Amino acid sequence: MAPPAASSGPVGTVRFKYATEQQVQQWRTSPDLIATAAVDSPLRFIYELCWTVVHGDLPPSRIPAALQSAGLSLPPSTSPDAAAAADAADGPAADQRAADQQQSPPAPDVPSLLADTVAQLAFEVSGQTELRRRLVELTKWLASNGVVTPRMFQDRCEAKLLWEAELIKMEPSELKKKCVRVNTRLVYTQTKFNLLREDSEGYAKLITILSQKGPLGLNSRSANAVVDAVKSLIGLFDLDPNRVFDIVLDCYEMQPTNTAFLHLVKLFPEAHAPQILGFKFSYYHRLMAAAAAGTKGGVAGGKEGGGNSKGGANGEKGSVGKGGAGGAGTGRGPAGEGADGDGGEKGGGGSGSEGRIPDSLFVLAANCIKTHVVELAALYPFLDPPDEEAEERSKELNAQRIADVNRIGKINLAATGRDLTDDPQPADVSIDLYGAVDAEESAAAKGWGEAESNDKMRLLKALLLVDDWPHARQLLEHLKPLHPVAHPPICAALCSLISRAIAPAYNTVHPSYLLKGKAPAADTTALPNLPTSPASDADVEMAEAGFADGAARGRRKGERVREEERDGEVEGEKDRGGVGRGEVESRGGGLRLPGRVFEMLRYLGAFLYQDTILLQKLCKVLKADLLQARSAAAVAVTSAASAGSSAPAVSVAAVAANASAPAALCNGPSLSAPTAAAATTANGPIPSESNDASIAVPDASASTAAATAAAVATAAAAAAKEVEGRVIEALEVALLPALQAVVANPPVCMQLWELLSCIPFHERYRLYGEWERDNESNPLVLAARQIARLDTRRTLKRLAKENLKPTGRLLAKLAHSNPITVLRTIVVQVEAYKEMIPPVVDAFKYFNQLEFDMLEYVVIERLALPRSTIKDDGLNIADWLQCLATFWGSVCKKYPLLELRGLLSYVVNRLHGGEAVELVLLQELMEQMAGIETSENLTEEQLEALAGETR
Repeated sequence: MAPPAASSGPVGTVRFKYATEQQVQQWRTSPDLIATAAVDSPLRFIYELCWTVVHGDLPPSRIPAALQSAGLSLPPSTSPDAAAAADAADGPAADQRAADQQQSPPAPDVPSLLADTVAQLAFEVSGQTELRRRLVELTKWLASNGVVTPRMFQDRCEAKLLWEAELIKMEPSELKKKCVRVNTRLVYTQTKFNLLREDSEGYAKLITILSQKGPLGLNSRSANAVVDAVKSLIGLFDLDPNRVFDIVLDCYEMQPTNTAFLHLVKLFPEAHAPQILGFKFSYYHRLMAAAAAGTKGGVAGGKEGGGNSKGGANGEKGSVGKGGAGGAGTGRGPAGEGADGDGGEKGGGGSGSEGRIPDSLFVLAANCIKTHVVELAALYPFLDPPDEEAEERSKELNAQRIADVNRIGKINLAATGRDLTDDPQPADVSIDLYGAVDAEESAAAKGWGEAESNDKMRLLKALLLVDDWPHARQLLEHLKPLHPVAHPPICAALCSLISRAIAPAYNTVHPSYLLKGKAPAADTTALPNLPTSPASDADVEMAEAGFADGAARGRRKGERVREEERDGEVEGEKDRGGVGRGEVESRGGGLRLPGRVFEMLRYLGAFLYQDTILLQKLCKVLKADLLQARSAAAVAVTSAASAGSSAPAVSVAAVAANASAPAALCNGPSLSAPTAAAATTANGPIPSESNDASIAVPDASASTAAATAAAVATAAAAAAKEVEGRVIEALEVALLPALQAVVANPPVCMQLWELLSCIPFHERYRLYGEWERDNESNPLVLAARQIARLDTRRTLKRLAKENLKPTGRLLAKLAHSNPITVLRTIVVQVEAYKEMIPPVVDAFKYFNQLEFDMLEYVVIERLALPRSTIKDDGLNIADWLQCLATFWGSVCKKYPLLELRGLLSYVVNRLHGGEAVELVLLQELMEQMAGIETSENLTEEQLEALAGETR
């Protein structure tokens, strides 16, 4: 019997597109069906095929053949013939089939379509007994022959059909009840512990155990016993584990240095820790929100209270009234308190300190994050305020500060009357050394007042205090738009962390003779409510003040003490997350400074100025690291040369000199070092032969020892180059920018020069050139430059021979903080006013070597500017160039120890480029320093007078 052209059912009329009468007859009678083109709609084809089976026009056993005729294939596991063919197929054929399948479009999931169709037909044939019976038979056949898995039917079909097809062993009504019970247990069952079963005696015993200190309290030795005791208390008194966990965290908060609490913390599920810590923060957030509305609530409570209640600021009591909408009646809270309706100090009071989150909670969170009890990402959502709100406020403050900086030195053209005649400066010249620093401290204090309400900033501070740099770095990177290091507490914590990180290395280079009778311990920062370390920093500060000539004697004297005590000290540093001894040992001859030090310096930047002692420590450590790395490289190259290896030629003149005389290296590289043309001119370096003591190792059939020596030499040279790169990076990102905010501190300049003098001059000049361009967005640096520029101009106006001593000292004080800005301002003035050259040169006697080196760079920078060096007549030298040459000749004559390699290299490079105008500099140098005067257009009498006696 052929299927009807149309069939009516509960869902409407079915019109057959694929299961026509001729096609059904072919499916039923033909033993072998030829596959035709794939059908357009597999789902429609399968639906018509199953409907034909349900009507009884086609047996279920012919379904695979019908699917095959339509180009639809079942999975291999459901087709016996296909499985046998796959087993008999060889490997290459199978690989080819797999490749063809990957290239062809994805085939429809026939079992899934069959299961969906059966589920749909179950609704359409409901109430039709005969059709329902055939549908059940179809379902059984598909499940028993593996065409559709029972699990797929169970996921998509109704329980009644599954029961009739014997795919479930439970009646539909019972299955429905079981589903309801399971759903109730999973969704609606409360997991909260029954508090009525608890016994308060258990909590009393728990607090007693956790609060004990000393040998009877919780420590590393008694940790296991305490853990067992806590387990017993929980079981014996039916204590809620979450509440016990909360009490453990509270006790850990009171004893943040007691790491034995970690044994107890691990007793509880890790998934509960973020929630419990988050609830602690949320509790304080609610208190602060209530405290913010406390005053208004108290006033409203006094007004709305009954009887004769009076409220607000008067503090008067009512007879029987309680606080209204804002008051708290009889409860203690930020908005009101008192049974008599107190509306005054109690009703309106919400103390801010009551709702403020204590520092100890942030230290607890930092310790938990450091020990991976809590993940930072899991705790972050509980911290206020939202990032978008904090970033918007930070942008407003930063824009306001930059606007204030830009107004420094601006003249108000709208001013009238007395405003134009008032001189803010006294008759005697004075300078504002602390202007930028005071402005920064004022802005930082205002900003930190707002940052105190930022939980993320305070958590960052706590992470730095507990030496958790990895997580602190993540938070620093995330909070970069808020400028967290600009806040003094965070900056101080980061400086302290750097100091602790370099302490083992610094103990090997600092003048330890001042620490007589004391072990050279690392700097420590006390946690909140904790005693500080007995090692005082006063002696270290005295050591930083000078006495460098006794460093060698102190180092020899303290060497034995350090060797005996270093092992125990380093173990303690490792426990605190500090630097171990392995990071202090030699690496290619240099100190093994931890890499995180340079990461911290990148984040700290110019705010290193807040700790000048740390700045000097860094200079000493970096200098020692660089010198030792170069010395080790020189020794390795010399050993390779003596071994006769085929190592490459390495220029180590300065390094070799350091091997025998370390002080020689501080004077800078040799004359044949790469020139500073890259920083001063575009003509490129001069082609000259190097005078360095290069070691060219000849080729030879080297032995194993020689090859090893060559490898060691190459590695040592690479290590020395790496150390030099890291030193330059530290100078670029932190040390030099911090100098601009340091207030007139000559020892800092001297320490910086001792480090800079170990670097080639072309690298120094590159650092000077990038100094101002890298920090133009920092309000602190911008303010320091602007104030220094204005003070320098004001001082130069009053500079004369009569007041040379006091005015010269003022210039020197300015130059100690902002040498590039001050020297550039001076040179610009000298180019315009030739008569200023003598007093300015005399005032330079108060300058140090660092400022003289930067002065040479500024002169080269001014020479390299794209401007005319010849007057309009085309014959005479421009006035600015003549003044600059005269000025530099006078400086070199009065201070002959200046280094001239940079300027001479620039002049030679210009000569190679075909420019000879700069020879006026050499002329002035020869006239001023050598006393050789050049004469032009001599008369006959002058020429005869200068000539020798005729014979």
